Amino acid sequence: MNVGNNDIPGELSEHDQWLIWRWGTTRDGKPTKQPVNPHTGELASSTNPATWGSYEVAVAAYDMFGYPGVGFVFTSGDPYVGVDLDGCRDPGTGEIEEWARRIIGALDSYSEVSPSGSGVHIIGKGTLPPGGRKRGSFECYDSGRFFTVTGEHLDGTPHEIKERGEVLRRLHRRVFGEAEQKSNEHIERRAGNGLSDHEIIARAMRATNGGEFAKLWCGESNGHASASEADLALCSYLRFWTGGNPEAMDRLFRQSGLYRPKWDERHFGDGRTYGRATIERALERTSEFYNPKSQSLYRDGI
Repeated sequence: MNVGNNDIPGELSEHDQWLIWRWGTTRDGKPTKQPVNPHTGELASSTNPATWGSYEVAVAAYDMFGYPGVGFVFTSGDPYVGVDLDGCRDPGTGEIEEWARRIIGALDSYSEVSPSGSGVHIIGKGTLPPGGRKRGSFECYDSGRFFTVTGEHLDGTPHEIKERGEVLRRLHRRVFGEAEQKSNEHIERRAGNGLSDHEIIARAMRATNGGEFAKLWCGESNGHASASEADLALCSYLRFWTGGNPEAMDRLFRQSGLYRPKWDERHFGDGRTYGRATIERALERTSEFYNPKSQSLYRDGI
């Protein structure tokens, strides 16, 4: 891993949005990556700037304590979008599968090899439409998530981070479907007690228990006995904030860091998917739902 070298775009190092990461528990046969505060060595959160640091601080912590690598946090206050193409590269030969080569070529922005050597990360500038963030081996984020950064520049791609807003929007439509995107936008205006998906997430994170919600939302399952228990805990939060709307709960869970292919697998004799069964378990827990007119749950109000 080439952390600290000149292959990492210089403009990223100007932002105090860096952390270090360590290997976590295994999920779906792959170890997870846990964000770590470079100042304290404790777990960080990709939604809490107090747990991040400068590039220099993150690299120093990486060098001193021997962590696997550093990471950059995407926020709504920066122009960056990260695209993760998983399992598309042969670590031995460097050969990249055709579907990934097409995406890399279309985005034509700074790209690097992932820590495992089997994936590619692309960083461009722009904003993503609402809706899908993960489908199969493709993921994309512009806020609330961190990307590992290796500095192992992918040959044949720019060293600079390019403006790619329109390309990103077209790619999003192609991966997730224009009809699905329009459907999500339509539902957003009506689901969750009249709140949009973005409003629901923002309010949940600002609540007095928003720290725990944020960890689950970003895919951190520490503190829970299993990945399934973490899924249930996030669904319980979503139940409260959406007014017990199972369609909105499902849509939001798919945007979270906990979402994985298991969600759509059929694990029950009656044809229910794992995701549907988890949502039903969450709905059985309580009938208490969020009242949008109340501000008592917030540290600073809305």
